[in-house]
Amino acid sequence: MLEAIGVRGMVRYMDDLLWCCDSKEEARKSLHEVRIFLADTLQLAFKEPVRIGRNVHGTLFCGLRVLPGCLLLSRRRKRRYSERRQYWENQYAQGKISRGKLQAGYAAVLGMTMHTDAIGWRRAQLRRKPVAKLLEEV
Repeated sequence: MLEAIGVRGMVRYMDDLLWCCDSKEEARKSLHEVRIFLADTLQLAFKEPVRIGRNVHGTLFCGLRVLPGCLLLSRRRKRRYSERRQYWENQYAQGKISRGKLQAGYAAVLGMTMHTDAIGWRRAQLRRKPVAKLLEEV
């Protein structure tokens, strides 16, 4: 249905929806048509607030910055990555977990970033505080 009303791209996660149009007028028109479809056909309504805006600097959506052609980490996700990595390193340094558990913890932390275009950022994080140095200290 969205293709028929001029929507160029769409991202959906559970009950959150983000779509892109060429202009605000097209966005408003498509929003109106989708509201009618949801109300008449599915007996559903949009979750407020509905926002229409420019996407030049990207849009925050589910903890990611969505830009045309790429997904970047939000500042909050980057901070969360650093905090969780630090947590696992501290657990290992204090002898509370084994190398295997440390590796599993890193895998979970890395999983928060894998579907984004953040390989350069991840490499910079590892260069700043390499894992090998942590293993040598213990």
